[in-house]
Amino acid sequence: MKLAICIGHSRHGDNGAASVTGVSEYTYNLNVGTLMRDILRKRGVECEVIAKYAGNNYGQAMRLLAAHLKDKGYTHAIELHFNAASPSAHGHEFLYWHSSKGGRSLAGQFASSFQDAFPESRPRNNGGLKPIAPGDRGGLFLSLTHCPSLILEPFFGSNQEEWQYFSTNTAWIVRGGGENHHRMREMKLAICIGHSRHGDNGAASVTGVSEYTYNLNVGTLMRDILRKRGVECEVIAKYAGNNYGQAMRLLAAHLKDKGYTHAIELHFNAASPSAHGHEFLYWHSSKGGRSLAGQFASSFQDAFPESRPRNNGGLKPIAPGDRGGLFLSLTHCPSLILEPFFGSNQEEWQYFSTNQDKLAMAYADAVS
Repeated sequence: MKLAICIGHSRHGDNGAASVTGVSEYTYNLNVGTLMRDILRKRGVECEVIAKYAGNNYGQAMRLLAAHLKDKGYTHAIELHFNAASPSAHGHEFLYWHSSKGGRSLAGQFASSFQDAFPESRPRNNGGLKPIAPGDRGGLFLSLTHCPSLILEPFFGSNQEEWQYFSTNTAWIVRGGGENHHRMREMKLAICIGHSRHGDNGAASVTGVSEYTYNLNVGTLMRDILRKRGVECEVIAKYAGNNYGQAMRLLAAHLKDKGYTHAIELHFNAASPSAHGHEFLYWHSSKGGRSLAGQFASSFQDAFPESRPRNNGGLKPIAPGDRGGLFLSLTHCPSLILEPFFGSNQEEWQYFSTNQDKLAMAYADAVS
């Protein structure tokens, strides 16, 4: 990639909001952006800090910036900010243009990395991912850029507690992505095949292939890829127990006993022939699960840009009583249920039945 690290409020005379101690958005984020640039360059990523906007007003500045980014061949762009409102306002959010799949994918990657680095931070709405439409704040930066772009709002400078923390932890913000990548390599992943209980093969595709058969192949391919990358993982394709509840309790105990740090369960959806799209299910109160879901959603959308996410960007929180609740709630570690397509949809099945290796690679890329 060639990344533009744009510093919000870089136009002459516009320093943005001020923190509770009077530090401006511009001053704070110029430091963060410079640190980020230095780290990325050491990792071989081409990037530059853009800290001076031309133009006499916001609209003119954004049009000139967008033209500059395109002229210089940037492939991704981010603009650094912090929020400010009432003293009690709190949390993080990452803004992307509502119709940009690349922007949505990039937002998921930043949200996952940020949540891993700052697990106590509270996302604002929709897991911290905020689609921006015409007329919304930030709309010109996001809509005029030719490449996937984001506005990053990691905290509220008007909140005493958040400012105190983030003003002394700038290095953690810029290191989050790398630290997350390192931690994921230390994971021990359980690749659970849905419907692995005796006599339960799950739904069937339009050609009669069961969830179990399809996902056992995908899971095995994923395991082989991850092991080559040094990730400890195992396929679990046989559940004990006489019913679903008993099987989930025994599986959860096994995962804990064996020291797994993350768990996924592979499925595909089935409903009417017209039902379509992907979704990744996580336990509603699990920050680790939500972060993991964001990583899988981002990797999946990158691999399959034409796939249509179901609701909420394809991220589905599961509450008590919902389908899949026992697997997600009983596991001691961050866990997901993956539903990448509908086997009952002729078009989706035809595509994904012949792209199992690509799906396995997308799953592997989410964690390594």
